[in-house]
Amino acid sequence: MSYLNNTEVDSALTNLSGAYPTLCEVVDLPERSVEGVACRALRLGAAPAGSRDCVVLIGGVHAREWGSCEILVFFAADLLRAYSTHSGLAYGAKKYTAAQVKAMLDAFPRTRWFIDVHSFSEDILYVWGDDQDQSDNPSMNFLNHAFDGVRGDADDARYREFIPGIDFEHETGLARDFQDGLHGVRGRSYTAKSGFDLYPTCGTSDDYAYGRHFVDPSKERILAYTIEWGTEFQPPWNEMENIIKDVDAGLAQFCVKAPSTVAVPTVAA
Repeated sequence: MSYLNNTEVDSALTNLSGAYPTLCEVVDLPERSVEGVACRALRLGAAPAGSRDCVVLIGGVHAREWGSCEILVFFAADLLRAYSTHSGLAYGAKKYTAAQVKAMLDAFPRTRWFIDVHSFSEDILYVWGDDQDQSDNPSMNFLNHAFDGVRGDADDARYREFIPGIDFEHETGLARDFQDGLHGVRGRSYTAKSGFDLYPTCGTSDDYAYGRHFVDPSKERILAYTIEWGTEFQPPWNEMENIIKDVDAGLAQFCVKAPSTVAVPTVAA
């Protein structure tokens, strides 16, 4: 096997929905890409559509980052196969029981997490990307125009982005869980850090997903992350196969541990 092209990724979603019609379905997304390409997602879950929220996993956003789509297609296929056969999952030395697989598809209380899969640097990044995190001063937040023009500088006292303490605890805890799951496959060590600690960013998918409930408190909190897998954009396929196992084991561990983070957050004043 080798890397999948766009047509093959789409075909994989169709084939999985046909093979496991009671557990997944292809969903047409409302917006097309900037080039006018129709976008589709694969919904996994034993419960009826619309009966619960979900963990959202996306990949392939950046064209040169081959491998992210394969990570997610393989993860979906592994979960569906293990659930249907009442068996566990094994990624190298890292194993998950049939009960843990079942929980990922039908036993979550309310799933509210987002992961954007990218490459490369062997990191899992939590929010924020515009400045360093702090939990002491709620007035320092991206909605407060009094701090416009001072964001983005490291190790200064003028501004740091607010995140409630419980959210920071949950964000960093799940990042460590991902690290542990991935490390169990073949001993690779990914770094957990904020997006800003990789490099300053603005308007990223994970900051947007997490920040929505600050803008509109009626929306539920989404704990959001970016994964930066591997050490190059297009590794040889034999190494990509190893990376797929690494990251999928980390994703499985993340999903197993995620229900412990369901909580009512505190938003910025």
